Amino acid sequence: MKTQIKPKAVFDGATWLEAAVQVLQMAEKFHETPALELFLKRVEYAAMSVAHGLPAEGVWLFGAAGAGKSTALKEACRRLSARPGLRSTRSALLITLLPGPTMYSIVRQLLLALDYPISSSRTFVERVDVLFEAIRSAHVRVIFIDEVQHVCEGNRVAHLREIRDFLKRLVDETNVCLILAGIESAKPLQKSDEQLASRISGELTLRFDFKGNETKAFGRAVLAGSPIPFTADAVEAVLEFLAKREGASPRLLVKIGREAIKIAALTKSSTVEVLHVTHAVSLLFLGQPE
Repeated sequence: MKTQIKPKAVFDGATWLEAAVQVLQMAEKFHETPALELFLKRVEYAAMSVAHGLPAEGVWLFGAAGAGKSTALKEACRRLSARPGLRSTRSALLITLLPGPTMYSIVRQLLLALDYPISSSRTFVERVDVLFEAIRSAHVRVIFIDEVQHVCEGNRVAHLREIRDFLKRLVDETNVCLILAGIESAKPLQKSDEQLASRISGELTLRFDFKGNETKAFGRAVLAGSPIPFTADAVEAVLEFLAKREGASPRLLVKIGREAIKIAALTKSSTVEVLHVTHAVSLLFLGQPE
């Protein structure tokens, strides 16, 4: 029989600090939806296929800001690192692009992700050769690249073309699976090059409609990790607001939950009530939630 830990009736400053830390952990926790379960399986199967000598297959991961793309990439990378049978010393790499990336900056980021020393005396051609050899030597199976919309947004056409050609060469010469993630504005990268699109054949767009039963279950699971328990009515109040809110996302769910927890703690409540949720929404949207 499991021992139930009862919440404290009064939250002092030290306890609130502990609660705040737990809220951040709640926000960073990976919550698996059916769509993400399929994504993780697709990545795992792709890595296993490459490990057995089959051609690499990648995935495009699209979604609005806060939809959980970066969290999903980190979880997929973590699972691959712990996955036996990949015959690899470094099964996965994860990099996040900054605004205005170039082929040179991407090569540099990948070398750094491999903990490979970068010599300023090397030519770029030599660096690319070193990178490809390092990927092959470590038997990297999957490379995750986040924020790929930066390749399209405000970037020069020449840089866009160079990056597309580099990514195709990366797949061809190392047989690594590419997982490219970004917001909707990243789609021109996919649509502007049929050859690149054929090398990355899978596609998933993360959408969160909090009217559906599966997404409501996701929301309840997130709020269940709260350091101060939500009452059942408070949980439903959060979900009801999200169902009405266009563009609702896991990030918004966590923001509302975190603000409601803060209000509950500051008012020394042992639970998060509907009133705390209502105040949280008003404060976040300055009294104009709709």
